[in-house]
Amino acid sequence: MRKIRRRFTYKIAALLGILTVVLFLLFIGPQEMDRNEKILIIERSIRSTMNRGACRLPQLPLDDPEVMKYYHAVDQIQCGNPHDDWVTCEKSICFVKPEISATQGEVICTYTDVMRSTDYNSKYGKSTKTKEPYILRASDFVKVVCHSSTSGNSWYGMAFGIRDGVAVKPKTPPQVPIYAGLAGGVADIVAEDNNPFVPKHFNVLMFGFDSLSRNAFQRKLPKSYSYLVNDLKAMVLKGYNIVGDGTPQALVPLLTGYTELELPETRTRMPNAKNVDVYPMIWKEYARHGYYTSFNEDVPNIGTFTYRMKGFAEQPVDHYLRTLYLEAPNMWNRCVEHCIGHQPDHVVMLEYTKNFMLKYKDSPRFGFSFHGGLSHDSINLVGAADDELNSWLRHLKDTNLLDNTILIMMSDHGNRFAEVRATLQGKQEERLPFFSFTFPKSFQERFPQQYANFKVNVDHLTTPFDVHATLQHLLSLQSGSDDTLTNNLNSDYDMQPEVVTENLVAPRYQQIAQKRAISLFDSIPKKPIMQRCLHRTTLVRLP
Repeated sequence: MRKIRRRFTYKIAALLGILTVVLFLLFIGPQEMDRNEKILIIERSIRSTMNRGACRLPQLPLDDPEVMKYYHAVDQIQCGNPHDDWVTCEKSICFVKPEISATQGEVICTYTDVMRSTDYNSKYGKSTKTKEPYILRASDFVKVVCHSSTSGNSWYGMAFGIRDGVAVKPKTPPQVPIYAGLAGGVADIVAEDNNPFVPKHFNVLMFGFDSLSRNAFQRKLPKSYSYLVNDLKAMVLKGYNIVGDGTPQALVPLLTGYTELELPETRTRMPNAKNVDVYPMIWKEYARHGYYTSFNEDVPNIGTFTYRMKGFAEQPVDHYLRTLYLEAPNMWNRCVEHCIGHQPDHVVMLEYTKNFMLKYKDSPRFGFSFHGGLSHDSINLVGAADDELNSWLRHLKDTNLLDNTILIMMSDHGNRFAEVRATLQGKQEERLPFFSFTFPKSFQERFPQQYANFKVNVDHLTTPFDVHATLQHLLSLQSGSDDTLTNNLNSDYDMQPEVVTENLVAPRYQQIAQKRAISLFDSIPKKPIMQRCLHRTTLVRLP
C-alpha cells in the first residue's frame, strides 16, 4: 500500500514539476532564451513522465454547493427599444423599416461606409444620400443619418449586413465522391454527379463563448443547452481538455494545429515580430476549397490576436465583424455597457452570423464567431444571452440554415478570474471548456463510419489539436481522400509558397504536431499520447 501511495505521490510531483517548468518558460522565463530551447525543455519534461496509463475523466457535479453559492440569476441586457432604430439590413440590402416610414413619412438617409483600415483603426468611405434602399458593396457596415421632412425628426446610428462583391468562388469544392469505410482507407467510391440529393459540401459554423466551462454552460444557458442536446442532438465532448492557459493558448492550437511557441513570433513587444497573417489558419484551407469565410470577435481591446499580438495586416476572412466593434464607440457619446445602439452586443454577433449563413445559403461557408463581453469577467452575466441564443438556434433550424452544416458550440476554457476559481472544482472546471458538435443527417448517412467513431470519441480525452485535425479531415473526406492529419497538417504552407520563409514552422515541430493530433472521425485510443494527460489530476493504469 505504501509503495502504491509513493508511486502516486511521485507521479503527482512529477506532473506539478512539469507544469512549473512550462509556466515559467512560457510566461516568466528569460526573454532572451531561444524559443527552440524552450520547446526542447518542455518536450523533455513531458517525455520524462510518459507512461502507459489512461486518463480518468473527472465527474464534476453541476450542483456542487461550494460552486453554486457564486451563481445567481441576472436580468436581460437593456439597450433601449430596438424598434426605435430606423434602418436595418438583410443580407446586403439596407432600408428604412416599414413601420418607421408609416409613422415618419418620407425619410431620406445618408449612408457612409465604415471600412477596415487596420486591426486597430477604421476609416470612412464615400457617403450616399438617398430615400431608396442602400446596397452594401464596399463594407458590411455603414454609418447612417436619416431625416424626415414630414415629421422633422432625425435619427443616426449604425447598420450592418453582408456586402455584395466578395470575390467569386466555386459553388462547391472539387468533385466530392461518396464513400464509406474505415478511417485511413476508402472502401467504396461512388460518383455522385447525377445524384442531386447528395450534398457536395458541408458547412462549418462555430459559435463560442469566452471563459465558459462545460458545467457553466449548462448552468447559465439551460434553454440553449437543452435545445442543443435534446432537439439538435448535439454531442458534447466530455473529455475535451485545454492545453494551455488563456484564449490564445486555446484558439491557436484549434485554428492552426500548433502551439504559439511553435509558430513564428507575433507578439508586439518582441523584435522582428510578424503579423498573425503568417499563421496557417484553418479558414485559409477552407477558402481554397471554395468556402466563404467569416471570423468575428467582440471586445476589440482584448482580441485573441490583437491584445498582445500584432494582429492581421490584411483582413483575414471575407467577413470580419471587428470593424463594427471598433467603430461603435465613436458613434455615441454615451454607450450603454454591452450595447451597440439599441441592440445588445451578443445579439449583434448572432444576427451578423445568421446574415452570413443566409447570404451564402447555396455556397460552402466556414464561420467562427467568438463572444467574450458577457462571460470574460463574470460567471453570471452570460445567462442574459440564453433566450436570444436559444431563439437563434431555433431560427437556424427552422429556416434550414443548419442543413448540411456542422454546428460547433464551444468555449476556450472555464472562468479564470472569478471567485469560483478559488474552489477545487472551479480549478478543475477551468480546464474543461464546453465543446459540442451537431451533425446534419446527411453527414451521418454519407460517412457512417466516421460518425460512429466520433460518437465513441465523445467519452475520450480530446484536445484543440484533435479538433483542428477533425476540421482538416472533413475537407479530406469531401475531396474523396480519407487522409488524416499526417498528410494534411502543413497544406497551408505547401499551397501558398509566397508566404513561406525559413522562419516558419520548423520540420521537427511539424512532426510533433502530426503525432499529437487525431481526428475525431478516426478511432482515438484510450491511452494518452505525449502531453494529453498533462492537465489531469488522476491517472489510472489500464488493465
